[in-house]
Amino acid sequence: MEEDEDDPIAALEARLDAVRARARASIPDRVTALEEALVAHRRGMPDARESVRRIAHQLRGIAEQDALRDAAEAVELAAARDDATLEAAARTLIALGRGPAPAPTRPPSGPRFAPSPTGPSLRVLVVDDTESLRKLSRLALERMGGHSVVEASSPGEALVAAEASSFDVVLLDAMMPGGSGVDLAVQMRERLPGAKLVILSAASEAQLAPEGHVADAWWQKPLPPAALLQRIAELVSSA
Repeated sequence: MEEDEDDPIAALEARLDAVRARARASIPDRVTALEEALVAHRRGMPDARESVRRIAHQLRGIAEQDALRDAAEAVELAAARDDATLEAAARTLIALGRGPAPAPTRPPSGPRFAPSPTGPSLRVLVVDDTESLRKLSRLALERMGGHSVVEASSPGEALVAAEASSFDVVLLDAMMPGGSGVDLAVQMRERLPGAKLVILSAASEAQLAPEGHVADAWWQKPLPPAALLQRIAELVSSA
């Protein structure tokens, strides 16, 4: 697809819509994988609970409706804590994922994006195990913000990137296979002492980091592209 040189915001919207469409199309397959992981969990299979948590995390990241997002968050938290509510929460999520898709919670009409705030070009490391969310962030940060972006799909990849280069801002997903954003922030603080560290999660700090964290900010996601850019600009300028 060719870029619209006369209207870069419209071109970005089209690309974001394409990413969202692919994410929506993947929901049935993710729900099926969740059902299989839940069966394995009932049978006591090793790593099955982590598979349930990971799939719920992915569904939460691509959900466009509050009900589906909230149900996925409930499963993710229950799986992380090995809570007794996991089974019931997972059944609710599966039912919502199998049902007819309601209208998106966000209003579809009107301008969704605004030109990015003026500010310096930054090097940003985006750490998230969900590919569609990394792509959305990258498109917004590069096309709207003029920033340079490196992606990492796991804590291990993030640490390798931090060893290879410096970054001004690091966006950390709160819960990933192989580690949490809270724990990764501690390691990132050692490797990138000058970087601004941000944890992104649908869950609150009280839920996932009741004892505190070393990040500079904790932002509730999902964030619209313009809001993400605005918050980054404010965070960097507050230094």
